[in-house]
Amino acid sequence: MDTNTAHITDTINQWEPRIDGLTDDWVTSIKERVIATGPRSVDDAASLLSAAARFVTDLLAAGVDPVWSDITVDVWVTRVTSGAASSGVLVASTAGRYRTWLRRIVRAVEGRTSPAGGRQESFRPRGGVSPADIGRLMEVAEGTQWLWWCVVVFGAGWSSDDAAAAVVHDDQVTVGGVSHPVVGVTVDVTGACPGSNWLGFRRWCERHGVAVTTGGVSDTYTNAVVTSDWSAVEVLTGFGFGHNRIDAALKRNPIDITDEALAMLR
Repeated sequence: MDTNTAHITDTINQWEPRIDGLTDDWVTSIKERVIATGPRSVDDAASLLSAAARFVTDLLAAGVDPVWSDITVDVWVTRVTSGAASSGVLVASTAGRYRTWLRRIVRAVEGRTSPAGGRQESFRPRGGVSPADIGRLMEVAEGTQWLWWCVVVFGAGWSSDDAAAAVVHDDQVTVGGVSHPVVGVTVDVTGACPGSNWLGFRRWCERHGVAVTTGGVSDTYTNAVVTSDWSAVEVLTGFGFGHNRIDAALKRNPIDITDEALAMLR
Protein backbone atom coordinates (compact mmCIF):
# COMPACT_ATOMS: atom_id res chain seq x y z
CA MET A 1 0.00 0.00 0.00
CA ASP A 2 1.58 3.27 -1.14
CA THR A 3 1.33 5.93 1.57
CA ASN A 4 3.71 8.48 0.03
CA THR A 5 1.79 11.77 0.07
CA ALA A 6 3.45 13.25 -3.03
CA HIS A 7 2.86 10.07 -5.04
CA ILE A 8 -0.78 9.91 -3.91
CA THR A 9 -1.31 13.53 -4.97
CA ASP A 10 0.36 12.92 -8.35
CA THR A 11 -1.85 9.89 -8.90
CA ILE A 12 -4.97 11.93 -8.12
CA ASN A 13 -3.88 14.72 -10.47
CA GLN A 14 -3.43 12.19 -13.30
CA TRP A 15 -6.80 10.54 -12.70
CA GLU A 16 -9.36 10.44 -15.50
CA PRO A 17 -12.93 9.27 -14.82
CA ARG A 18 -14.15 6.09 -16.52
CA ILE A 19 -17.71 7.36 -16.71
CA ASP A 20 -19.10 10.00 -19.06
CA GLY A 21 -20.87 13.20 -18.09
CA LEU A 22 -18.17 15.13 -16.24
CA THR A 23 -16.78 18.39 -17.61
CA ASP A 24 -13.13 19.32 -17.08
CA ASP A 25 -14.23 21.75 -14.34
CA TRP A 26 -16.00 18.98 -12.46
CA VAL A 27 -13.03 16.62 -12.82
CA THR A 28 -10.72 19.31 -11.41
CA SER A 29 -13.17 20.03 -8.59
CA ILE A 30 -13.36 16.35 -7.62
CA LYS A 31 -9.57 16.04 -7.59
CA GLU A 32 -9.25 19.09 -5.32
CA ARG A 33 -11.76 17.73 -2.87
CA VAL A 34 -10.21 14.28 -2.74
CA ILE A 35 -6.76 15.76 -2.14
CA ALA A 36 -8.27 17.83 0.68
CA THR A 37 -9.40 14.67 2.52
CA GLY A 38 -5.78 13.57 2.95
CA PRO A 39 -6.09 10.09 1.38
CA ARG A 40 -4.18 7.40 3.26
CA SER A 41 -3.03 5.53 0.15
CA VAL A 42 -3.38 5.36 -3.63
CA ASP A 43 -6.14 2.78 -3.19
CA ASP A 44 -7.92 5.02 -0.69
CA ALA A 45 -7.71 7.92 -3.15
CA ALA A 46 -9.06 5.74 -5.95
CA SER A 47 -12.08 4.82 -3.84
CA LEU A 48 -12.78 8.47 -3.04
CA LEU A 49 -12.43 9.50 -6.68
CA SER A 50 -14.73 6.73 -7.89
CA ALA A 51 -17.40 7.55 -5.30
CA ALA A 52 -17.21 11.29 -6.04
CA ALA A 53 -17.41 10.74 -9.79
CA ARG A 54 -20.51 8.56 -9.53
CA PHE A 55 -22.16 10.90 -7.02
CA VAL A 56 -21.63 14.00 -9.19
CA THR A 57 -22.52 12.25 -12.47
CA ASP A 58 -25.78 10.80 -11.13
CA LEU A 59 -26.93 14.13 -9.72
CA LEU A 60 -26.06 16.01 -12.91
CA ALA A 61 -27.96 13.41 -14.95
CA ALA A 62 -30.97 13.96 -12.68
CA GLY A 63 -30.80 17.71 -13.28
CA VAL A 64 -29.63 18.41 -9.73
CA ASP A 65 -26.70 20.66 -8.80
CA PRO A 66 -24.23 18.49 -6.84
CA VAL A 67 -23.76 20.08 -3.42
CA TRP A 68 -21.37 18.59 -0.89
CA SER A 69 -23.40 18.08 2.29
CA ASP A 70 -24.35 15.13 4.51
CA ILE A 71 -28.00 15.55 3.53
CA THR A 72 -27.27 15.44 -0.20
CA VAL A 73 -25.09 12.36 0.26
CA ASP A 74 -27.82 10.59 2.26
CA VAL A 75 -30.44 11.40 -0.37
CA TRP A 76 -28.14 10.12 -3.11
CA VAL A 77 -27.45 6.86 -1.24
CA THR A 78 -31.20 6.32 -0.99
CA ARG A 79 -31.47 6.88 -4.76
CA VAL A 80 -28.77 4.38 -5.65
CA THR A 81 -30.12 1.68 -3.35
CA SER A 82 -33.67 2.11 -4.64
CA GLY A 83 -32.69 2.03 -8.31
CA ALA A 84 -33.64 5.67 -8.99
CA ALA A 85 -30.09 6.69 -9.96
CA SER A 86 -29.15 6.87 -13.63
CA SER A 87 -26.24 4.45 -13.30
CA GLY A 88 -28.16 1.62 -11.66
CA VAL A 89 -28.53 0.06 -8.24
CA LEU A 90 -25.96 -0.43 -5.49
CA VAL A 91 -26.47 -3.06 -2.82
CA ALA A 92 -26.74 -1.68 0.70
CA SER A 93 -23.23 -2.74 1.76
CA THR A 94 -21.61 -1.09 -1.26
CA ALA A 95 -23.75 2.03 -0.85
CA GLY A 96 -22.63 2.21 2.77
CA ARG A 97 -18.99 2.34 1.70
CA TYR A 98 -19.82 5.07 -0.81
CA ARG A 99 -21.56 7.03 1.96
CA THR A 100 -18.41 6.81 4.10
CA TRP A 101 -16.14 8.02 1.30
CA LEU A 102 -18.48 10.84 0.30
CA ARG A 103 -18.92 12.04 3.87
CA ARG A 104 -15.14 12.29 4.19
CA ILE A 105 -15.20 14.64 1.22
CA VAL A 106 -18.04 16.63 2.81
CA ARG A 107 -15.99 17.05 6.00
CA ALA A 108 -13.06 18.31 3.97
CA VAL A 109 -15.24 20.77 2.05
CA GLU A 110 -16.78 22.10 5.27
CA GLY A 111 -13.44 22.28 7.07
CA ARG A 112 -14.47 19.82 9.77
CA THR A 113 -11.98 17.49 11.43
CA SER A 114 -12.05 13.83 10.54
CA PRO A 115 -13.01 11.08 13.01
CA ALA A 116 -10.27 9.75 15.28
CA GLY A 117 -7.59 7.89 13.39
CA GLY A 118 -8.19 9.69 10.12
CA ARG A 119 -5.75 12.16 8.57
CA GLN A 120 -7.44 15.10 6.95
CA GLU A 121 -6.70 18.58 5.70
CA SER A 122 -9.29 21.31 5.49
CA PHE A 123 -10.45 22.25 2.00
CA ARG A 124 -11.30 25.80 3.13
CA PRO A 125 -10.37 26.49 6.76
CA ARG A 126 -12.23 29.10 8.77
CA GLY A 127 -10.57 32.41 8.05
CA GLY A 128 -12.33 33.48 4.90
CA VAL A 129 -12.04 33.17 1.16
CA SER A 130 -8.62 34.14 -0.15
CA PRO A 131 -8.18 37.26 -2.32
CA ALA A 132 -6.85 34.99 -5.10
CA ASP A 133 -10.04 32.89 -5.06
CA ILE A 134 -12.21 36.01 -4.98
CA GLY A 135 -10.35 37.43 -7.97
CA ARG A 136 -10.74 34.17 -9.87
CA LEU A 137 -14.46 33.97 -9.12
CA MET A 138 -15.01 37.55 -10.20
CA GLU A 139 -13.24 36.91 -13.50
CA VAL A 140 -15.54 33.96 -14.15
CA ALA A 141 -18.56 36.02 -13.05
CA GLU A 142 -17.92 38.86 -15.52
CA GLY A 143 -21.09 39.67 -17.45
CA THR A 144 -23.34 37.50 -15.25
CA GLN A 145 -25.55 37.98 -12.18
CA TRP A 146 -22.84 36.37 -10.07
CA LEU A 147 -20.67 39.50 -10.30
CA TRP A 148 -23.30 41.37 -8.24
CA TRP A 149 -23.28 38.52 -5.75
CA CYS A 150 -19.48 38.58 -5.45
CA VAL A 151 -19.55 42.30 -4.62
CA VAL A 152 -22.34 41.95 -2.04
CA VAL A 153 -20.89 38.85 -0.38
CA PHE A 154 -17.12 39.25 -0.60
CA GLY A 155 -16.95 43.03 -0.89
CA ALA A 156 -19.51 43.92 1.79
CA GLY A 157 -19.83 40.83 3.98
CA TRP A 158 -23.54 40.13 3.52
CA SER A 159 -24.65 36.50 3.48
CA SER A 160 -27.71 34.26 3.76
CA ASP A 161 -31.09 35.96 3.16
CA ASP A 162 -29.53 39.38 3.85
CA ALA A 163 -27.42 39.11 0.72
CA ALA A 164 -30.46 38.56 -1.51
CA ALA A 165 -32.15 41.61 0.06
CA ALA A 166 -29.15 43.91 -0.50
CA VAL A 167 -29.07 47.02 -2.68
CA VAL A 168 -25.77 48.32 -4.09
CA HIS A 169 -25.33 52.08 -4.56
CA ASP A 170 -22.30 54.40 -4.49
CA ASP A 171 -19.91 51.76 -3.11
CA GLN A 172 -22.32 50.98 -0.28
CA VAL A 173 -24.34 47.78 0.13
CA THR A 174 -27.49 48.34 2.17
CA VAL A 175 -29.82 45.86 3.85
CA GLY A 176 -32.74 47.09 5.94
CA GLY A 177 -31.24 50.53 6.46
CA VAL A 178 -27.81 49.20 7.47
CA SER A 179 -24.99 49.95 5.02
CA HIS A 180 -21.61 48.29 4.61
CA PRO A 181 -18.96 50.00 2.48
CA VAL A 182 -17.49 47.88 -0.29
CA VAL A 183 -13.91 46.99 0.70
CA GLY A 184 -11.24 45.22 -1.30
CA VAL A 185 -13.37 44.87 -4.43
CA THR A 186 -13.27 47.38 -7.29
CA VAL A 187 -16.15 46.39 -9.55
CA ASP A 188 -18.98 48.68 -10.58
CA VAL A 189 -22.36 47.03 -9.98
CA THR A 190 -25.53 48.72 -8.78
CA GLY A 191 -29.10 48.00 -7.80
CA ALA A 192 -30.98 45.12 -6.22
CA CYS A 193 -30.42 41.39 -6.63
CA PRO A 194 -30.42 40.53 -10.34
CA GLY A 195 -31.42 36.93 -9.73
CA SER A 196 -30.86 33.67 -7.80
CA ASN A 197 -30.37 33.41 -4.02
CA TRP A 198 -27.78 32.63 -1.32
CA LEU A 199 -27.93 28.87 -1.92
CA GLY A 200 -27.59 29.37 -5.66
CA PHE A 201 -24.54 31.56 -5.14
CA ARG A 202 -22.92 29.03 -2.82
CA ARG A 203 -23.52 26.28 -5.39
CA TRP A 204 -22.02 28.43 -8.13
CA CYS A 205 -18.91 29.01 -5.99
CA GLU A 206 -18.72 25.28 -5.26
CA ARG A 207 -18.73 24.52 -8.97
CA HIS A 208 -15.65 26.70 -9.28
CA GLY A 209 -13.82 25.06 -6.37
CA VAL A 210 -14.53 27.55 -3.57
CA ALA A 211 -16.49 26.62 -0.45
CA VAL A 212 -18.46 29.59 0.92
CA THR A 213 -20.09 29.66 4.36
CA THR A 214 -21.70 32.40 6.44
CA GLY A 215 -18.79 32.33 8.89
CA GLY A 216 -16.28 32.43 6.06
CA VAL A 217 -17.99 35.47 4.54
CA SER A 218 -17.81 37.27 7.88
CA ASP A 219 -14.10 36.48 8.16
CA THR A 220 -13.45 37.51 4.56
CA TYR A 221 -14.99 40.94 5.07
CA THR A 222 -13.31 41.49 8.44
CA ASN A 223 -9.94 40.54 6.96
CA ALA A 224 -10.44 43.07 4.15
CA VAL A 225 -11.43 45.85 6.56
CA VAL A 226 -8.60 45.43 9.08
CA THR A 227 -6.01 45.31 6.30
CA SER A 228 -7.48 48.35 4.50
CA ASP A 229 -6.73 52.06 4.96
CA TRP A 230 -9.52 52.50 7.50
CA SER A 231 -8.22 53.83 10.84
CA ALA A 232 -8.49 51.80 14.03
CA VAL A 233 -11.24 54.08 15.36
CA GLU A 234 -13.21 53.75 12.10
CA VAL A 235 -12.89 49.97 12.17
CA LEU A 236 -14.07 49.82 15.77
CA THR A 237 -16.96 52.28 15.50
CA GLY A 238 -18.02 52.23 11.86
CA PHE A 239 -18.54 48.56 11.07
CA GLY A 240 -20.28 47.12 14.11
CA PHE A 241 -17.50 44.57 14.65
CA GLY A 242 -17.05 43.24 18.15
CA HIS A 243 -13.62 43.23 19.78
CA ASN A 244 -13.29 39.44 19.52
CA ARG A 245 -14.03 39.54 15.80
CA ILE A 246 -11.36 42.19 15.27
CA ASP A 247 -8.82 40.38 17.46
CA ALA A 248 -9.35 37.17 15.48
CA ALA A 249 -8.86 39.05 12.19
CA LEU A 250 -5.64 40.62 13.45
CA LYS A 251 -4.31 37.17 14.38
CA ARG A 252 -5.13 35.92 10.89
CA ASN A 253 -3.55 38.99 9.29
CA PRO A 254 -0.19 39.94 10.87
CA ILE A 255 -0.11 43.63 9.95
CA ASP A 256 1.80 46.63 11.23
CA ILE A 257 -0.35 48.50 13.72
CA THR A 258 0.61 51.01 16.41
CA ASP A 259 0.18 50.24 20.09
CA GLU A 260 -2.29 53.13 20.37
CA ALA A 261 -4.42 51.81 17.53
CA LEU A 262 -4.28 48.28 18.92
CA ALA A 263 -5.43 49.57 22.31
CA MET A 264 -8.41 51.25 20.63
CA LEU A 265 -9.36 48.02 18.92
CA ARG A 266 -9.21 46.08 22.16
